Amino acid sequence: MMLIASSCVAEGSGWCVDPRGNTRVSVNVATTVEVTRAAGRVESDDYRIDSAHVWVFDPAGGYVTSAGGDVDKSGDCEFWLTLPGGEYDFVVWTNTGDHYRVDPTGEYLTPGGITMADMELYLVHGDRPITDTIPHLLHGIIRGQTIVDHTDNHIEMSLSPRTYTVNLTALNLPPNDNNYAFTITDNNSHYTFEGDLIEGKPLFTHRRTDTAPGGEFRSSIRTLTLSADRDPRFRFINTTTGTTLHDADLIYTITRAYSAVSRAPDFERTYTYDIVLSFDMANMELTISVNGWAYRQIIEVIDIF
Repeated sequence: MMLIASSCVAEGSGWCVDPRGNTRVSVNVATTVEVTRAAGRVESDDYRIDSAHVWVFDPAGGYVTSAGGDVDKSGDCEFWLTLPGGEYDFVVWTNTGDHYRVDPTGEYLTPGGITMADMELYLVHGDRPITDTIPHLLHGIIRGQTIVDHTDNHIEMSLSPRTYTVNLTALNLPPNDNNYAFTITDNNSHYTFEGDLIEGKPLFTHRRTDTAPGGEFRSSIRTLTLSADRDPRFRFINTTTGTTLHDADLIYTITRAYSAVSRAPDFERTYTYDIVLSFDMANMELTISVNGWAYRQIIEVIDIF
């Protein structure tokens, strides 16, 4: 992502003041991440960004101003800000709106009274599971950027994702019309403006439900931050019979599959995980693969279907 701040300079001579502000901020949020899978395959996963918002802070962390806008098809967004010459910190979050909220905001967000440390972004969720797909969330920050009066100012800034995609396929299920649910439960909903996860928030659940035509269930959940030190729960449930077919720590599941080939997942570079549960009832085994790497475990419950 590139963030460009440029002042208005009259053609031929002198300083002019644009009625929209003295600093133009152009943001390019065309972002891709690599997806590494077995057999050495590397693919690109495009992150769709509909909107971006920039917040500006002084060197002491005090809030100065902010602006937001839609992102066009090329991944560009432009803001106009009024900034005197000096040093500033810039923070960008993407896709804020219905799903992601900022606190404080509106009349409570005033220059001189709020600092970056006071602000947080959070995923809106209630007591019920989230059943739709949350937008991609990306964050960027740059500190100590000098803005000079009467000249063009150029800022380059990178964005890092806070959303991950977990695709689930369950194979060899009985060919019936039972309903199934795929869930991920975590408490990774709140973030500082420095982009760090705020621990200790309430648990919430992403949930997808469907049938398994032909004995195959396929679904996908976009969740927030995954990392080696977290322990979100990953469940696959037959909701018709009320039977839990698989219940495990999602991070353990990913790490265990990678370790089968002496690898370790890099959660700061890989943001998509394809999980396949292959049930073998004849041998009472469950094969679990993640991005093509697999391990087996014994099915402990005989009549799981």
